[in-house]
Amino acid sequence: MALKSSLKAFHCLKQSTTPTTFYNPISIPHIFLKLYPIMRRGLISNTKPTHLRTVTLEVERKFTPTPSSITRLRENSSTHPFKSHTYLGSKPIHDIYYDAACRLMDKGIYIRTRNGAWEAKTRKGGDLVNSQCCEVSGYGSVTRILQDAVGREWKPDMLGKVAEWKMERMEWEVEGFGVVVDESVFEVGVLAGALIVRHCVGEVELCRGVEGGGEEEVGREMDGRIERFMRDHGDVFPVCGGMAQGKLSAYFECVERLRGVRDGPHLG
Repeated sequence: MALKSSLKAFHCLKQSTTPTTFYNPISIPHIFLKLYPIMRRGLISNTKPTHLRTVTLEVERKFTPTPSSITRLRENSSTHPFKSHTYLGSKPIHDIYYDAACRLMDKGIYIRTRNGAWEAKTRKGGDLVNSQCCEVSGYGSVTRILQDAVGREWKPDMLGKVAEWKMERMEWEVEGFGVVVDESVFEVGVLAGALIVRHCVGEVELCRGVEGGGEEEVGREMDGRIERFMRDHGDVFPVCGGMAQGKLSAYFECVERLRGVRDGPHLG
């Protein structure tokens, strides 16, 4: 009897309580049911959307390491010593770059696997030496970049390999900047007469998450910071011949050299 009375009291309380937070879609007017999915996607809203895409913007400037400049970097013995200087160690890296008949690189899109993991860079400013790129990683993210560029039917596995090398990377964190020195070995060609070339390049870089399409403006500001930093420490970050050569450019130059050697002189 007591249990029956308690259940009856709870039933009355439930009927007299007006919900203030949760709504049953069955009781919502018909027109609202039509608009509700759109509102959930943020297409109808009086407030700023909270799902703006955040991308990782990497801005870098290259330099040409020399034996003396690497020593200064290792020992923090610049003419103007760094205020903070941490060596992060070295690691091996295996890069493989892919393309579809140059349709990607011609658009400033660089897709690669680095130690087996898929990555993509999309250039937002600069050039091959001083670049400003948005980076994504993971098979799904790379697939979306690829499909936006060349078509929904494409997957990363369908691309052709255009460059490959192994390198040893040394890393530092210096006054908030990332500094790397990459020593690469290019083995171009697999038959007799293959070209084996060693290449060394350094990079000073900054990375930042950017929301809502402000990559160009933020990229210019970050590039200016890097330029001033490198200028203040020119004995650590030399640029021999006025321009440093990136790994991809150096690799393709080796391919052209090998092609010229194999073709040989054309006799009339």
